[in-house]
Amino acid sequence: FLILDIDEWQAFNQRTSPQTADAVLKQLVAALTQMLREHDRIGRLGGDEFGVLLLETDHQAALRTAERIRQDCAALIFNFEEQNYTLTLSIGGSLPRSEDTSFEKVFLRADQALQ
Repeated sequence: FLILDIDEWQAFNQRTSPQTADAVLKQLVAALTQMLREHDRIGRLGGDEFGVLLLETDHQAALRTAERIRQDCAALIFNFEEQNYTLTLSIGGSLPRSEDTSFEKVFLRADQALQ
């Protein structure tokens, strides 16, 4: 499980319009969806954070996926109303452990890794 956090999103929102932020966010989600495998899932956790459920993934594959997402997103140029924007992401992740009694434990470890 990965948590993706858009770096400096609050500052981006303050220096652009709500329409720009929404358009860039939609473009980001579309790009992220294309970066993932068909059976992986992405969802918005709130504000500037997204969760990515990587199914059938081991530790090394999750690390490679996170780094690829981070690099690919940093290279993207988002366009809205003839203006170009770039974003970077911070990513934290965690895999389920046999002792986990709930998904919340996986989520909390991923969130801690993000910090």
